Amino acid sequence: PELTLAVDAMFPIPLLMESLKALRGAFPQLPATVFTEALGGAEQRLRDGAARLAICPISPTRQDDLFAEFMTRIVMWPVVATGHPLAALSGPLTREALEPHVQLVLTDRTSLTQNFSGGIISRQIWRFADLSTRLDFLLAGFGWCNMPVHMVEDHVAAGRLKKLEVADRDEFSVPMYVMHERGRELGRAGRWLIADLRERAKTCPNAYKSAEGRLSVAAAAE
Repeated sequence: PELTLAVDAMFPIPLLMESLKALRGAFPQLPATVFTEALGGAEQRLRDGAARLAICPISPTRQDDLFAEFMTRIVMWPVVATGHPLAALSGPLTREALEPHVQLVLTDRTSLTQNFSGGIISRQIWRFADLSTRLDFLLAGFGWCNMPVHMVEDHVAAGRLKKLEVADRDEFSVPMYVMHERGRELGRAGRWLIADLRERAKTCPNAYKSAEGRLSVAAAAE
């Protein structure tokens, strides 16, 4: 037996580490492989057979071969370095105010979300393959972007980043699902980990404490 898990990088890694630490106590001899991926990467690991379990958003592929169950939501904030010109602007920022400035966006190493352009506003775009590198460039003042709250709230509190107020746009969040191959049941350790993570995920900002139900990837994407 082995636990092979692919996790989207937006999921709180400290929370995952606490759950895996508890898993090690319950299953001390169990080897584990953990892949941290962006965008469609976690789902692709699942489809390739490299992982038996994935925690990630649902891609727009709308295929029905995967089983998905809602876990939590990750709240996102539009942020920029305090030394960036956007940080000096007051009031809700219009699309016209944001468009001239570089937007830092994630790019997918897979083909699952290649044509997806949701959330892109600026005319100038810099693309990054992972969240941590994008955060470094964000802090260095290269541009603005939407980031998970748990990754930037300390930087905002310390004055290194500023949360932007965007006109005509409510605060949004990214839903995270537990996914595995349809018709292939998880092992005992996998079920234990998901139950533990689900409880810990309730501490996430804006976490939904009631599941949205079990559904196929196609149904969830719609």
